[in-house]
Amino acid sequence: TGIVHSPTPSNKTVNLCLIAPAIAGVERFKKYYSRSTSLSAASADNYRLCIVYNTNDFVLKKKVGIFGPGPYKYGVTALGCNCDGAATELQEYFKHNYPHSTIQLVDLSGVVKCHHVRCYSEGDNLKQMVHFMTK
Repeated sequence: TGIVHSPTPSNKTVNLCLIAPAIAGVERFKKYYSRSTSLSAASADNYRLCIVYNTNDFVLKKKVGIFGPGPYKYGVTALGCNCDGAATELQEYFKHNYPHSTIQLVDLSGVVKCHHVRCYSEGDNLKQMVHFMTK
């Protein structure tokens, strides 16, 4: 009650970047076009999605070595660590179901096991993401 929903901007590009998202993959994007806008996303989407993942992120994998419950127990975190190809599966899902939408994957597995935002943002780690967001 009292919540005001603003319409999705239709005259601007909306850049969305998820850095090591602790969510499921395809299942979370089944309603990607459920927006309040006059623009038909199915024919000309103004959203641009970037997913940054790290296959070595021990927090998202919920595992240290061989110990831990894994990314599917206690809340799915598979997208952020591309577990079982969750990120690449989402990219394929977009190609088939949202052909007019932009998605880019950025593999930052080189930051090793770190989950701290500092690790994802230091040096040139986010260079691809920044380039994607500014073009």
